Amino acid sequence: MTVSIEYSYTQTQNGICLIIPNFKVPITQSCIFVSDLFIRLTIEYYHLEVNFSDKVDINSIRLTENDGTYYIHLNKLRRELWKTIIFQGTKDEILSRQEISLQRRELDIKKRIRNVQTNRYTEERMTLRGQMYLEKKERAEIDKKKSDEKIVEQKKLYESMRHLEPTSSGRDGKKECLLYSRSDQKSRAQPIRQACNVRFSHSPRFFKTPIRESTTAQEQIYILKNRPYMKGKKYFNLGEDDAEIEDMVLLKAKGDELYEGNDFLSAINIYTTIIDIDPLNISAYSNRSAAYLMIDEPYQCIRDCKKICDILKNCNEREKAQAPTKKINLRLSLAYFQVDVLGRSASLELSLKHFLKGYDCCKDSIKMAVEGDVIINQIKCRDLKRKGDMAMKNKNFSSAIEFYTSAIKVGKENTLLSVYVNRASSFTSCSKYIESINDCTFVLETLTRDLSNCLQTFSAIPKYGSGYRRLLVEICITKRAHNYFKVKNWNACISDLEVASMISDKNLCLESDLSKVQAFL
Repeated sequence: MTVSIEYSYTQTQNGICLIIPNFKVPITQSCIFVSDLFIRLTIEYYHLEVNFSDKVDINSIRLTENDGTYYIHLNKLRRELWKTIIFQGTKDEILSRQEISLQRRELDIKKRIRNVQTNRYTEERMTLRGQMYLEKKERAEIDKKKSDEKIVEQKKLYESMRHLEPTSSGRDGKKECLLYSRSDQKSRAQPIRQACNVRFSHSPRFFKTPIRESTTAQEQIYILKNRPYMKGKKYFNLGEDDAEIEDMVLLKAKGDELYEGNDFLSAINIYTTIIDIDPLNISAYSNRSAAYLMIDEPYQCIRDCKKICDILKNCNEREKAQAPTKKINLRLSLAYFQVDVLGRSASLELSLKHFLKGYDCCKDSIKMAVEGDVIINQIKCRDLKRKGDMAMKNKNFSSAIEFYTSAIKVGKENTLLSVYVNRASSFTSCSKYIESINDCTFVLETLTRDLSNCLQTFSAIPKYGSGYRRLLVEICITKRAHNYFKVKNWNACISDLEVASMISDKNLCLESDLSKVQAFL
């Protein structure tokens, strides 16, 4: 049976103080739970619960004791005097406020844990860099000392040999320096050394030829990241019984840590190791599909998501309910969208289908919600682009320009570059050469933008080295050169034609145009 505790309180603009008088139970036996809207104090069979009317700072709690009186100090989040400290409401309202407060507290704790892990990863990286810098500095100092000692010894040897005088003539009339007489030379001859075998032993390492700067801990981490590609390689010192880690909880935690640190390739290797151990591990397939999505590998992501769907067909209802089905549908949606962005197939209908299946999950993730809005906008953008293409095919260029402009407004920064290219062609057909030049220049500047440090789930810009990217560059430069010719900007026209001719592997038509422009000048 619990007994309620009598208390009083005082408040200022900065905080409040709960006072529990004449309480003789030791403070060490108390148990306090505090959230931003309520506090609970339990001391043996005594119990106190206070629901505040506004939020407090849970990190500022202080508990002191003086002559049997307890003082609980808390700071307010907003500096103002409260009309009432205790929240006056129904029991359901109090429970609802407490539940929301507990959810906020849980999210705050998770955020702190992530910050601690991130800080630990950063500290380990900086510590390793510092150690490597010190080792490099020490090696440089040792090499410098060796070089100085070598120079000193060479000088000593030179000084000792410089004072020797020639004493007799050698062969071919050249003089020899004899330090000793012939008899002394014979007596001072060294005895013949006996043959012996010397054996060098080294401490066992994971690698047969370890790197000079590596340590055992670094080698173990390297093996953990790259084990799927090291099995069966003879030049690695890995036997069948060598450090085969089967603790999938530990492996998954390491993979999640690498994923949070944006090391997606290493995370994929660890998830692959988990799948080799347990081919029916849904969590490993799900996380690996997310990592594939982040490195712009949509087909691999689709393969993993379909594998999860195949595994769920043979699972019971409880396992199906626990599976991350909504997240899988969202990843399938984003992957199919990537496939359509790459221009390889029309997959927007599949993307929208899977997005609608996982739409409820978007409400819990701001990033997923943003990407979902992008998918819907891109579907509208593609529809406007198709209408513009039909208008352009029917030689209705003014309508085509309007459709392409509307598509750019809807798609924003994720609009396909082909929309700008087609609008530039329509501008040229309408004799709007300056607008066409501006669209071509925008496409070329976008293709030269550095996106190596951007972590995007998808991008409307083709990959480096792809044939589609090269084709866009060739079309835009050629089209811009012809527009420069129309506006009589001869130097810019010649420059673009030279670049286009070089990219197109000596296209005869471009070389002919270039020679005509040069002859015209």
